[in-house]
Amino acid sequence: MRAAAQVIGSTRETVTLTLGAFRKEGVLDAAGRRLIVKDREALARKR
Repeated sequence: MRAAAQVIGSTRETVTLTLGAFRKEGVLDAAGRRLIVKDREALARKR
């Protein structure tokens, strides 16, 4: 998560919390080191 946070100019904690919320909402899922977009439209609305 640290590398992802550095790329987007955020903190590891913020990335972890945000991805966790997206997973709980069914927007994303994780498989190992990959993120799987389960609901592209919902993710687009998050911008």
